[in-house]
Amino acid sequence: MDFGRLVTVEFLCDLLLDENQPISERFRAFRLTGIDHHPHALNSLIKGMRDDSNLLACEAAYILGRMQKPDAIPALEAVVEDLSLHPIVRLNVSCF
Repeated sequence: MDFGRLVTVEFLCDLLLDENQPISERFRAFRLTGIDHHPHALNSLIKGMRDDSNLLACEAAYILGRMQKPDAIPALEAVVEDLSLHPIVRLNVSCF
């Protein structure tokens, strides 16, 4: 995927959740244009914490926790309590 053109945060959030894209491209969405500082990112990161890729879910949990948004607290608490999720995902949430 070519990111040479101007992209929107909404596009990056959609890319983050698109399981048909290579994991490397999905990870690039985290790194581009301050996705963690945009209000639209909150819901995408919440969904990302439950991604099939534990690595991607960990990154979403880390970024969401670092954002320290009160609106994210219920989702963060739910991840910590969900024993079906990989322990490293839950650990990344509990660090904040």
